[in-house]
Amino acid sequence: MAEELTRMKILLGEERVALLAKKTVLIAGVGGVGSFVTEALARSGVGRLILVDSDEVEISNLNRQLMSGYDNVGRPKVEVMKERIASYSRAAHVEARQLFIDDSFEIGEGVDYVADCIDTLAGKMALAEKTHTAGIPLISAMGAARRISTGELIITTLDKTSGDPLARKYRQLCRKRGFDARNIRVVINTSPTLEYEAPAREEDTHTRTPLGSSIFPVGILGLKIAEIIVNDLLEIK
Repeated sequence: MAEELTRMKILLGEERVALLAKKTVLIAGVGGVGSFVTEALARSGVGRLILVDSDEVEISNLNRQLMSGYDNVGRPKVEVMKERIASYSRAAHVEARQLFIDDSFEIGEGVDYVADCIDTLAGKMALAEKTHTAGIPLISAMGAARRISTGELIITTLDKTSGDPLARKYRQLCRKRGFDARNIRVVINTSPTLEYEAPAREEDTHTRTPLGSSIFPVGILGLKIAEIIVNDLLEIK
């Protein structure tokens, strides 16, 4: 057993640590929420992590994304996160896939759990449909942007959400696609969103208007998702 997992062995026992080492989790989106999910899973001893994200590290990521730093701006987030994990874990096998998730995305073989930490509705929908078909457990992050407080985190299904703009649009897309929102397990942050004057959209149509965000709700949401995954994989109630 790797030395960095000594305290997990004390906490959980050697058998459970060995079980986690055999598990594979795919993290879709390793930005704000996803970087915390990935970090917590790696430090908890999940043996194989598949990181999927098409983006590169930007200056605007520095306030909340764990892998981001001035020295890696412009590099693929998945590659930087993989290097970060290697700096503290000899146990985790990390696969970095720099690609955009849409209907053509293939989850691959041997995945035990999927964490949806992306903010595009098309990507979320694709993951929900593919994991449901394959019978793979999925946990999906709802909105963390436009918040400065952690608030209360609620674990529920998408059909039971309210007050979250992202969840509302997601439910609408489910109805349009004929997909049952009861099949999507989510973590929702109940803290109120803040009103502010958003930056003007650039003329480049491929550039999305950025949303203001802070590390507090982003971090706690990511850690909660990782906690859920580890407890589910170990069947701890």
